[in-house]
Order: sequence, then structure tokens, then C-alpha cells
Amino acid sequence: MRVLAVLTAGLLAVLPECSGALVDPLRNEVIALNPRNIMDSFKQYRDRFPGGILFYKDPAKVEDILTDYWEPLSQELKGIARFGAVDCTAHSSLCEHELEDMGQLDASGYVVSLYPSLPRPPRALDKLPTKEKLKSRILKLVPQAKYTNLVTLDDASNYFKVDANIPKAVLYLSDKEEPPTFWHALAHTFGDRMAFSFIGKNGDKTIAQKLGLSLGTPTVAVKTKDTRLSSRSVEQKILKKRPINFQEIQDWLNVHSETFARGGGVDLKVGASSPDRPWLREELPQLTKASHKDLCFGLREGFCAVYSAGPDDLNETGEDLRDSVKDRLTVIKAEVKRPVLKFSWVNAEKEKEVAGSMKLANGSFVIINPHKRLRYSTLEDASTVQHLFAFIDKIKSGDGKFVPLKQVPTFVGKQKQPDEL
Repeated sequence: MRVLAVLTAGLLAVLPECSGALVDPLRNEVIALNPRNIMDSFKQYRDRFPGGILFYKDPAKVEDILTDYWEPLSQELKGIARFGAVDCTAHSSLCEHELEDMGQLDASGYVVSLYPSLPRPPRALDKLPTKEKLKSRILKLVPQAKYTNLVTLDDASNYFKVDANIPKAVLYLSDKEEPPTFWHALAHTFGDRMAFSFIGKNGDKTIAQKLGLSLGTPTVAVKTKDTRLSSRSVEQKILKKRPINFQEIQDWLNVHSETFARGGGVDLKVGASSPDRPWLREELPQLTKASHKDLCFGLREGFCAVYSAGPDDLNETGEDLRDSVKDRLTVIKAEVKRPVLKFSWVNAEKEKEVAGSMKLANGSFVIINPHKRLRYSTLEDASTVQHLFAFIDKIKSGDGKFVPLKQVPTFVGKQKQPDEL
């Protein structure tokens, strides 16, 4: 019964609130947004993906916009951009918060607002262009992703040698000078699970030949395990169709990325015999005896931000965070993009040595520098994103006060170490 209640509560957060609602989540890719789900379903993704929201008063007046614009674009750009709709009659306060000028909504009955990637602010459109022009505008909002341009043989050799445990994705388009938008979107989607590169018209043809690619044939390739510039351990997918099916390529690449993570201190291997590391796939993983190297103390770059969870932060079982706490931390994680931070949380009630070694107060954040000299710095007030921003900026400017940590604290979590499984 409890499980049913939880599932019902979750569905109520996303289902339309009346039978006459514009968006049906069972039929539409467009997300029916409300004050309860706008952060989790839309805003938290703005560090990587653009999107758009249709604000409306009368569903009957915008059915054509949903049918002719919003739903087709949501399907065509699935994985690249996110699309939502807000009923401003039911959620007037949300519309007032999101729209600078309510006059446009009052005059026309609807407003289409585009949301670029952060930190750029959203912008309401004065008028609705054609679907293709609107699609073009949204694609231009996709942020540039990090990728390696393989021009020379040295570029390629170095690319495959670095981060040996990370699968390397290669896009080969001999008629293009730069990778198209979908490649940037894929790089954002996979993040640290996969490295991305591009061989274009300026690239040495020998690179493609050594990888076993057919010259002149648009191809996506993935190289795993082997670090040499060769066709060994290379999987290929020829791009036969244009426009390119983003979801199809994403699904294909995902097979090669599931067991990898950048920067971890453990050598991850592909195959069914690999230990399960669910924390590598979780949005807010828990720092435990099993996960602490992957999530923090084995990192070779960046910092880790750890939230110290006390009794008030935990659910009834005392084993996981309350949903409201998860929501708040997810928002903070989505907003904070500087510097490189790996987020996790620790059960301060159970991991008393961990909490004591860094003098963690319940509800506080600790920023840990795990490489070179092990050091930490605590932030007692983590109530807002601004507090964390200011704290991180101090660290970046060299003003952050780090305290030496003599050794990695001992964890007592129930989970076993991967080599003990």
C-alpha cells in the first residue's frame, strides 16, 4: 500500500490537474509544468540543454500551437532541447514569476518563451515564427561542448592515450569543418562517461584509415580499451540517413558508456564481470565505504562537494534523503557549474568518523580537494545557491581556507568494496 501511495503521489506531480488540460503526458512529449515539477523536469537541465515553455490561459486557443509547433519540435529535438507548457489560469503565480511582462499573456492569451542554457536569461518571443525557423533558433541555443578536433596524427594519438578507461567517441564527416549541433548535444548528454572528438575536412585522412573508417562515409565510431591509433576495439555506425536520428545514436553510444566514469581512482573494465557501481549513474549518490573513491577521494582533478545529512534530512528508514532535500540539492547541483564539482552526500549519523574528521555540522557542505595534498573546507550555510557560489568563488580566487586532512577517513557503510564483491 505504501508503494502504491508513493507511485500515486509521483504521478500526481506530473499528470494534468483536470481532464481538460492541454498536455496529456501519456500522449505528449511536451511536459505539463507546474510549481512542483518545473525545477526537476525542466530547469535543472539548463546547464546543458536549451528549451522552451508555452505559457497559456485558455487551452482551446493554443491547441494548434501544441499540435503544429510544440509537440513536433519536442519529438524532433528529443534529447537536444526540452519543451514544456504551463496553464497560467491554474498556476498564475508561476507565470508571474517566469514572465517579465504579463501584458503579452493578457493580450494574446499565450506567450512562447525560449530558455537558453545558463547563465543567459529566458526571452519571450514577440511573435511566433514558422516551425522550421523556431527549430533553427532553438538549435542555435545549444551550448558548445568540449570535444577534441583530430586534425593531425599526433592529435589522434594523444587523444586515445589520455584517460584510458574512458570510451572515445569519434564523428567522421569529411565535408564539414566543425561538428554539427547534435554532436555537442550528445557530448552534454554523456558528460564524463565518454570523450568526444571530430574528424572533419581538415583532418588527416590517415586518421580515418587507421581507425578502419571508410573514406568519405559519414560515421560515428567508438573505441574502447585499446589506446593505440588503430582499428582495434573500434565499433562503427554509418550515418545513412539525414537528418540524423539523435535518439538512435544516443542509444547506440550508451551501450559503450554504461560502465565508465572519468576521473575515478579505480580501473573500470567493460563486461558482465565488472562490479556494479550504481553511484556512477545516480544524480545524487551517497558517499560510502564502497563509493568514496569513485565519488571523491580517488579523483585526479576538480573538487568534490559533499552534503552532510543529519536526522532531519533523512527519510523514515534513515537510509536515504527525504525527497524535499533531494529536490533542493538537485537544484543546487544544476545551478552550480564552476569549478569542476562532483556532488554527493554522506549520512553523518552513521559515518561519525567522517563527519568528525572534517567537523561537519548537519545540513552543511564540505568542499574536498582530494588530489595532491588532501584538504577540505566547510560551508555551514548551504541554504541557497548564492551561498555556495560565493564559497566556490573564494576557492577559485585562492581565498578559500582549506584545512589539511591527514588521511582519508574510515567509512563504516554497509556496502562492500568492489574488490570484496
